[in-house]
Amino acid sequence: MKIKSCWFKSVKSPTKRNSFILLNFLFCAVLTSCAIYTPKPLTDLEINNALAITRAESVNQQLSKSNIEPIDFNKPLTARQVGVLSVITNPGLKALRAKNQIAEAQVFDAGLLPDPVIMPAYEIPTTTGNGVTPAYSLWLNWDIGSLATRSLKKSAAKEQQKQISYDVAWQEWLIANQAELLATRLYYLNQQHKVIEDNQGILKNYLDEASPYLATHNLSPIDYNQQKANYIDIVDQDKSIERLIQKTNFELLKTIGLPPAAKISLASDYIEPSSLSNESELFKYAKKSRLDILALEAGYNNQEIQVRQAVLGQYPHFTMSMYPGQDNTSNGYFGFNVAFDLPTFNRNQGTIAIALATRENLYLEYISRLHNIRSDISSISSEITWATKQKTIMNSQMEGLRKTDVMLKQEVNSHNVTLPYYINFHYGLANKEVRLLSLQQDLAEQYIAMQITTGKYLNESQTKNK
Repeated sequence: MKIKSCWFKSVKSPTKRNSFILLNFLFCAVLTSCAIYTPKPLTDLEINNALAITRAESVNQQLSKSNIEPIDFNKPLTARQVGVLSVITNPGLKALRAKNQIAEAQVFDAGLLPDPVIMPAYEIPTTTGNGVTPAYSLWLNWDIGSLATRSLKKSAAKEQQKQISYDVAWQEWLIANQAELLATRLYYLNQQHKVIEDNQGILKNYLDEASPYLATHNLSPIDYNQQKANYIDIVDQDKSIERLIQKTNFELLKTIGLPPAAKISLASDYIEPSSLSNESELFKYAKKSRLDILALEAGYNNQEIQVRQAVLGQYPHFTMSMYPGQDNTSNGYFGFNVAFDLPTFNRNQGTIAIALATRENLYLEYISRLHNIRSDISSISSEITWATKQKTIMNSQMEGLRKTDVMLKQEVNSHNVTLPYYINFHYGLANKEVRLLSLQQDLAEQYIAMQITTGKYLNESQTKNK
């Protein structure tokens, strides 16, 4: 009872009453500023909505925010449009973009001042006597040492945010180009399939019409068996390319973020990119603008700050405390102290060594990445040069062969050339047409590989609707 009365007496004084009110106010302010927990369970409804196909309106709304021309989904999509679409609808990229929000939260956290620590104490005397009263104190500790590195922490968090942002953008670039490459590949595979199917139809019609003549010995078995072997071979080609088309289509749908059963209509025209710049200019552009290089630079700048922080960590770290109170004889007091560590043995040398080694690792990784880019540009450029020359040679040859094919067909109708002879020639021409399309496909894919390597579109009007 005595202790209780002493406590109420201390509260009744004006100074103590004000202190009590202030403490209650601070306590209420802290409670009202606290974040509130909101659950987000993995329900089937939420998951099904997330896996649903993104609506066209939603896609174009996001494109308009980025000042990109909207996509007309009533028309077949170009390879470039497929790449743009995949950036918005790819599920993996949606998850990666959440890292940007984490990085923003880390910048916000780094900019916050350290919270003070309040330690109230109340001492009840265990012996009684004249003038003996309960003692109390209110300690207020504040880590003032962290203020010295606050600006560095915030700068480091901003560099990390830039690194994450560039990393996410780089993944978007890779996904867009992967979708464009698959769409381009699908275009050329369909062109090859069309040539093979046409040739297969010609051979099948010949075999169906020639079979009765073989039984009556009015047709050479050698000619018939040769065309039959050609037919079997072209059927195998047809099955192989159908399987490749199906596989490429599945990969394209997966990259875009569409379900396996979805249908996508691709444009039936493809415009080849214009000529490339020289390798030196391409490397300069890649070094300056490639997003993964910018991410590495931001990561290196972040590590530079980490080294500075580690060096500062070898100096004393200060903590300040203030503690007003009252002793057990009712005498009030106000105390003040500063605590700091003595860098005698550790001196943060281990952290400094790790920070320096990490910086050196990032530097060498940066140099290695530039070396690989330069080598890749040279290798792809060489492949493009070779493929371009081969395509020029084949195009010059195909022009004469196509004219000959038309002439032989007319001679067959005039009965000046036998049908088996024409079919043999046409079969060889069809194989050359497929090889030419395959060469053009390789060339187109090499251009896209150069886009990825340099981080820039080689031709803004590379694809168009017919």
